Amino acid sequence: MAAHALPPALVAANDALEPCVYGGGIDAAAMPAGAVDAWVRNAQPGAKTIYARGHLPRWAKGPAIVRDYAAIRLVALTQTRGADGICEYWVERTSAAFAELPGPPPPPRPRRGDDEAQLLELLGEIAEAGQPCPSNFDLAHALDISGPDRVKYLLHCLQQASHITRAASDWAPGRIVTIVATGKATTVAEGVRR
Repeated sequence: MAAHALPPALVAANDALEPCVYGGGIDAAAMPAGAVDAWVRNAQPGAKTIYARGHLPRWAKGPAIVRDYAAIRLVALTQTRGADGICEYWVERTSAAFAELPGPPPPPRPRRGDDEAQLLELLGEIAEAGQPCPSNFDLAHALDISGPDRVKYLLHCLQQASHITRAASDWAPGRIVTIVATGKATTVAEGVRR
């Protein structure tokens, strides 16, 4: 618990509450994130507790996790005023089976209308057909992109985003591009030095 002493009125309903210090004073108390997580995991359907009291700041981590659990319907939230006039934030466990909070989202795919997406689509078609990868100049011309330097940059971006892998080859055209999503790769002309 923090060094700040909580006014008794803020902890009257739940001794797991800790102070939310902001603006030079203690205007709220909330369950810490770990306590919220443990309560949601262990509470029976219909169990209720006060997870916060007072003028609750949105940045408080415990209430943020409560909102995350509410978003996946593991808990229901209500707000009341205690007999002392202080706002009380209640959480009630629903009958839904426990589920972990979702992790960070996967990296976004390139937007369909941009150069990166068009290049990925063209490389996919070339790999699917088992053809050699064209030069950066030829790719730029085929997609009406400003030039080979832009294609080089886009290839780098696609590789960094794990959409493609690139490998050097002694045979023409000198590189093999593999589309990660399909596992298909462009070919080389063996016996033809680059």
